[in-house]
Amino acid sequence: MNRFILITAFILFKASCFSQLSDVKASFLAISQKPKILRFNTNQLAPAGGHLQGIQAADSILFITASGNAYSYCVLVKNKQAEIVKLLDSPYRHAGGCQVMGTDLAVGIEDNAAKDKSTVLLLSFLNNTLSKQVVANRSGVYKRSTAGATGITTLANGQTLVITGDWDTRNIDFYISRLGEEGIFDSIITYHVPQGMQWGSYQSINLFTDSHKNIFMLGFCNEGNGNRADLFQVNFLNPVTLFPIGSRTFKCTNGCSFRYAAGAVAENGKLVIYTTQRSLKKHNVVNVFR
Repeated sequence: MNRFILITAFILFKASCFSQLSDVKASFLAISQKPKILRFNTNQLAPAGGHLQGIQAADSILFITASGNAYSYCVLVKNKQAEIVKLLDSPYRHAGGCQVMGTDLAVGIEDNAAKDKSTVLLLSFLNNTLSKQVVANRSGVYKRSTAGATGITTLANGQTLVITGDWDTRNIDFYISRLGEEGIFDSIITYHVPQGMQWGSYQSINLFTDSHKNIFMLGFCNEGNGNRADLFQVNFLNPVTLFPIGSRTFKCTNGCSFRYAAGAVAENGKLVIYTTQRSLKKHNVVNVFR
């Protein structure tokens, strides 16, 4: 990978602190349904198989997670040029929906063939290398042990909260960092989708904490009326509950879809949604909803 892009990515990634939203619901409702268009190029050949899975932005860099037959990878886009960074070899070939917070990119990487194992990671770039911190290793039950979408935020006491959805996000597992023990996370609770609840096949889920320390989750899917984003407030109790706040559909263009890489970021106190097309090509398009 290009040394300049990798080092620049880390510098901007590190400088991009988590931008808090004072009113998540108002920010969500204020997003335009029509996108601005970003374009980028790459001279690298995309790995065979799979597709783009999640997208995040930190300052002027895009981070796009993706899957392939032989390995999972992340696409870093800077100055309209993309570089491919290999993540893990097969069977951990499927890097799903992701989220940036501070210096970390939270992502689940799964075996999407056997559908019985995955790992949830925090990725960081430093000294021309990619470092990986394990949040959780998951294995066992078919589809239940996958990790197709991951979100991250900070709690009022400073602990890090990571959530991971299994296959089509039918269940969401909650992990919290231990106070005083850096890098160690505990599995604390699972949200099981209630029967009859409107719920999408979410390919990406993102967490946001408002100025009052309320926690919200955004889920992205493509079904029914098209590209839909659903907002929930997370009531962090035992059992944990997700209260539906609202749903909106967005008019994606140029082959972009929430079925593929989608994600939201807080930029200058506003919520912004990014999405892109299925596959990495020589010339690529990103839809940005502000």
